[in-house]
Amino acid sequence: MSAVDRILEHVEGVQNKGNGFWALCPAHDDHDPSLHIQEGDDGRALVICRAGCEQARIMNALKTRGLKPGDLFPDEEGTRYRPKATRSASKGRERLVKSYAIRDESGVLQGIHERWEDPATPDEKSFKWKLPNGRYSRADITPAAMPLYNSELIASWPEGCRIVLVEGETPAQALQARGIRAVGTVCGASSTPERDVLGVLSGYEVIAWPDNDVKGIAHMSRCVERLEGVAYAIRWFEWEGAPRKGDAADHPAIGGEDKEAVRELARRLRVARMLEPGEIPDATGTEESYAEGGRSRSRVPGGFSVVSGGRVERERVWPTMEEEAYRGIFGRIVELAEAHTEGDPVALLASAVTAFGSSVGRGAYMQVGATRHHPNLFCGIVGDTAKGRKGSTWDPVEHIMHASDRRWMEHRIQSGLSSGEGLISEVRDRVETPDKDGKMKIVDLGVTDKRLLVMEGELSQALKVMKREGNTLSPVLRNAWDGKTLKTMVKHSPLRATNPHVCILGHITTGELVKHLTETEMANGLANRFVWILARRSKRLPFGGEWHTVNLQPISREIVGALEFAAGEHRMGWADDARPLWMEAYDALTEDRPGMFGAVTARAEAQTLRLAMLYALVDCSYEIRRTHVESALAIWEYAEESARYIFGDAIGDADADKVLKELKAREEGMTRTEIRNLFGRNRSGEELDRIMEVLAEAGRIRVTRHRENGSKKPVERWYAA
Repeated sequence: MSAVDRILEHVEGVQNKGNGFWALCPAHDDHDPSLHIQEGDDGRALVICRAGCEQARIMNALKTRGLKPGDLFPDEEGTRYRPKATRSASKGRERLVKSYAIRDESGVLQGIHERWEDPATPDEKSFKWKLPNGRYSRADITPAAMPLYNSELIASWPEGCRIVLVEGETPAQALQARGIRAVGTVCGASSTPERDVLGVLSGYEVIAWPDNDVKGIAHMSRCVERLEGVAYAIRWFEWEGAPRKGDAADHPAIGGEDKEAVRELARRLRVARMLEPGEIPDATGTEESYAEGGRSRSRVPGGFSVVSGGRVERERVWPTMEEEAYRGIFGRIVELAEAHTEGDPVALLASAVTAFGSSVGRGAYMQVGATRHHPNLFCGIVGDTAKGRKGSTWDPVEHIMHASDRRWMEHRIQSGLSSGEGLISEVRDRVETPDKDGKMKIVDLGVTDKRLLVMEGELSQALKVMKREGNTLSPVLRNAWDGKTLKTMVKHSPLRATNPHVCILGHITTGELVKHLTETEMANGLANRFVWILARRSKRLPFGGEWHTVNLQPISREIVGALEFAAGEHRMGWADDARPLWMEAYDALTEDRPGMFGAVTARAEAQTLRLAMLYALVDCSYEIRRTHVESALAIWEYAEESARYIFGDAIGDADADKVLKELKAREEGMTRTEIRNLFGRNRSGEELDRIMEVLAEAGRIRVTRHRENGSKKPVERWYAA
């Protein structure tokens, strides 16, 4: 290794220009590479800071990074005079191995990146840049300012989708060839893409996959730091068992022909560790320490719209449904209907899954401890506006299900949720009372078919009536989702319903949901018994499509077959191929989540289990297979991101959210007296203490106590953190 190469390993921001190498000077806070590194005629490394740092300071700074004074000199056998190789001589020894066209997001060629290797030393490589005109660059190209490899493909990818970020073109090309969306940095591990370059990833979920060496991890860590405030979310992928310096192109799933291995890798990327706001994986130590889990450091988050309590309020990004959700019969229903409705395909899918869950009944179940889970869902389709075409997605599903289960469609769908008693009445048991002779007499035949789908075009109305004092709708709905016996505790004419199978498909706007979903419903668990699905208008059809031309017989026959298969009581189980995935997903599903978002997603594992059951049953299987879990996870991840979009970082406590909103608008903070005045002096000291405790536990405020303006007592002042 030459003396120059040894120095380059200990500096950052390296750029190869025509007159040598330039890097960030370690002796001062350098942002524009000013350290000039050249090889002398005798093989020595010549180092000078063009910003004016003294040589002694430069050497001391390099020593702290592990460089020894002797490293500035060539190896012993090379100390005699040795002329430098010219460019033509270098080309004579090396050969061109690969070349990559680097284009911007519009597809315009910005440069050609060439990889050269010397046959005598195949493990070593060098890179050269060509201008778009085909000439070699002589300091005309700044690698850190060049677009990411595959930037031109991003416009064709779904908005907000997951994108893997790797170091270099080769791993990005390898991942893309296997169907995994990927982009690569082109500036080398010693440098970092400029923030404007990474801006092409704005609004996407980025999965950072570093090369397995210290320089590679450091490079990707710096990328993560610059992605803060650009990417919607950032995950960090750790390849267990990666070889030293191994990158994505070295992964067995990428180099082989096993499609299942590729799907497994894609799933592992999807569930890679989500980085906390401000968290940057640490590259200090060795590759071995990284493989054992590595370390992370934190910094003050920057570049975000709002920072509060160490948590970052990210820009609202519309979620994306993964393709795994559209498998099987449910996917074919969406495919049939999508071209003939302005509604969102996601809402079509949610309607189909919920309808099938109601029609199939409660015969099949999964046993979790002492609890039985049946395939009934509460689904809330949430439109961002009143014109989100939420309701139009039910019509094609209604026609398909009518052809599949006419009795259920005509008799077991109701609307008008207003009271718990009314709901129980729709699935009530037979009522018998003794006559004057003591013999039991049937006074009410009850309802023999306990299946019920409640269709609520205005779900906000049901949320409103729950606020009324004495209304029993909320507790009855909670028990209905649980599949428990429903009953009213009244002396005269009590109602009772055993083995109910109640599903809900409701529509509501984002504003109505946030307004009417009260703190009580958040706390008592009704909100998290719903799967909340964002939907919006997908297209404009002035003439309404041609639904009348669609042949429904094939799909209805498939549904009839699935309904007949699932008839009767059956205990479902796990297929062997599903167990590892469910075990891994279970940890993520059961994680604690803060605020209102956490409250409405607190039953993540139960909702995902029910979704997996439905995918299995419609597939005529009593075993939940891996593909069923993948489909269920895809829907739940969409629902989770929907909840994040709807509720954001709100805490869920009306008083606490009111105070926090006011604090964010006041940089000078608020005194305790001003906060009491915010509520019209209608909050006691104990209530203010409670609000402060809620906000402090969430990390959303900081409180100071200082004497102000000569006051005798310290003044308590609250600030948004």
